[in-house]
Amino acid sequence: MAKIIAFSGKSNSGKTTLIEKLALKLREKGKRVFIIKHDPKDKAQIDTQGKDSHRFFQTGSDVALYSPTRTTIMLQNSIEIQTFVKQFLNWDYILIEGFKFECFTRIVVARDAIEDHYLCLGDVFAIKGFSLSGFKTLDLDNIEEILNWIEINVMENKE
Repeated sequence: MAKIIAFSGKSNSGKTTLIEKLALKLREKGKRVFIIKHDPKDKAQIDTQGKDSHRFFQTGSDVALYSPTRTTIMLQNSIEIQTFVKQFLNWDYILIEGFKFECFTRIVVARDAIEDHYLCLGDVFAIKGFSLSGFKTLDLDNIEEILNWIEINVMENKE
């Protein structure tokens, strides 16, 4: 049963880097990680070196890119579609970049400042370079602290 956690934040806030570091740490612990990248403007390039999907796939995680016109899935191993559909939640972790208006437990990522409209989205805020009073915050550079928060606060999804 997978723990599903979403990440939001403005462009260049550190979402991709954080997800990449979390995925690597989880993979070191023998966990199966599936990363879903939301591409709402339908402009992402698949598996191009240096792009998010390529960086995520290089962590050893399975990756999906979801946009309005297509969904692309990149798996480390071949799997029959029937098996894939039945076992989607058999990954240990599903890390989602984006889908900010969908109902997932969510970490908002911010460096130096945060835009007000993100304040209502986060269950917790992974920040660097500023303080945020009145909200639960984590150190954006402390991967173990963020993983501990996920372990304690994200329930396994059984549906």
